Amino acid sequence: MGIRVPDGYLEVAYRHSLVGDAEEMLVTQGFKIFDIPSNIATFAGQVADLWVTHILPNIGAEYTFKGVHLAFGPDGQGIRFSLERTQASTNALQPLPQNTAVLVRKNTGLGGRRNRGRMYIPGVPEGSVSSSGALFVAYQTEFQSDVNNWQAANIALIDIEFHALFHATPDDTSTGVPVPQPAIAPSAVTSMTVQSKVATQRRRLRP
Repeated sequence: MGIRVPDGYLEVAYRHSLVGDAEEMLVTQGFKIFDIPSNIATFAGQVADLWVTHILPNIGAEYTFKGVHLAFGPDGQGIRFSLERTQASTNALQPLPQNTAVLVRKNTGLGGRRNRGRMYIPGVPEGSVSSSGALFVAYQTEFQSDVNNWQAANIALIDIEFHALFHATPDDTSTGVPVPQPAIAPSAVTSMTVQSKVATQRRRLRP
């Protein structure tokens, strides 16, 4: 498999736990960075704070934000850094089962399936969705505003240039021997759209 996160880029995993579920749930986002931050711990704290401020209030009760894991490119060689955090959601509404999520589309302005990304944000509050799985307009509108503000606040950080969508590059197996292929340049995410219906991830519903 070729390099997915090239040099000059960063992938952040936002970690969440749920009461009664032993495994964490991750939401990931890529970024183009100007340079490696001079103080990575401080930078990680800023990234975590923005998630807590803009995204966590939309996640239902019994969820806790556990911090962030930073993986700087290139894959397998860049700096790795984890920041622990214990911040319970302030949303009073009980969440739907953990395999149900708010789907956020990552828009690049480029054609083709490769240039469309998505995030699954867990913890959809029960009182924010209809029996048919449609988000109530008020909740969707508020969440969209928060996602917009979160994206703008990330870009305002001195080390981040823009949000990025990474592309996996499959090996060439035509000869029977896997041969890694050159990395495909990440696409710039120009906007994000909160979808009107919830999405599901089966692997998040565990025994």
